[in-house]
Amino acid sequence: MVQQVPYALEIKDLGEKKVVAVNSSLKNLHLFMENEGLIRVGVRLQHSKITYQKRHQTILPTKPIFKATCPITGLTTVQHLVFHI
Repeated sequence: MVQQVPYALEIKDLGEKKVVAVNSSLKNLHLFMENEGLIRVGVRLQHSKITYQKRHQTILPTKPIFKATCPITGLTTVQHLVFHI
């Protein structure tokens, strides 16, 4: 999962039903973890009529986790790997 490496400490804290550490970049967000281990943001749009995925958006890392250089052109591709469930 795309969150496992950059947010390992947050996943650990949320999995143990703890508050996210004060030095976390996510400390000001109201986070929750789904049964599958996916971290989402909650609360503000709790009662809106938009879809669950829009109401509780998934946290994605700010730094890319996949970087590849084409051996022919030498161009570098940087992407987030996102898997939809």
